[in-house]
Amino acid sequence: MPLTLRSCLAAALAFTLSAAAAEAADGLNDGVLRRPGSAASAPEAVVAGFFAAAVRGDGVLRSGAGALSAARVECEAGCYEVLFRKADLHRNCWWSATIADRTAWAVPAGLIGVDARATSNNGLFVQTFAPDGTHADRPFILTVLCR
Repeated sequence: MPLTLRSCLAAALAFTLSAAAAEAADGLNDGVLRRPGSAASAPEAVVAGFFAAAVRGDGVLRSGAGALSAARVECEAGCYEVLFRKADLHRNCWWSATIADRTAWAVPAGLIGVDARATSNNGLFVQTFAPDGTHADRPFILTVLCR
C-alpha cells in the first residue's frame, strides 16, 4: 500500500502528540509558567488582562488602563511607583516600559528599568536615567500583560 502525503502527515502528527502527552505526563511540560525556583503547583485559573500607564516625568499619572496611581518615590530623581487594579501583579503578569512622552512629537533620550515593587503586590518600580546613566526624571509608558 503506497504512502500518501496525507498518511505521512497523519503518522507524524500522531507521533508528535503521543510524545507531547508522555512529556506532559512526566510533568516536564504542563503549560504552567512559573518563576524560577518556584514550587510546582496545580495550574491556576487563567485571568487575562491588559494594563497600561502613561506617566509624566514629575510622577503624575497622565492616563492609563487599570492604573490606580503613579508617584515619584525614594530617590531624588527618576524613581517611580505605579499601582494597578490587579492583585498579585507580580505572579502572573509580564511588564515592559519605554521612555516616551505622549504630548511631544519627539522621543526623549534616556534609559529605563522596571521591576516588581517590593512593598506592594499590585505595583511596579520604575527607574529612569539620562543617557549618561545618572538618575533623571523622564516620562514613560508602562504596559502590563497578564494571563
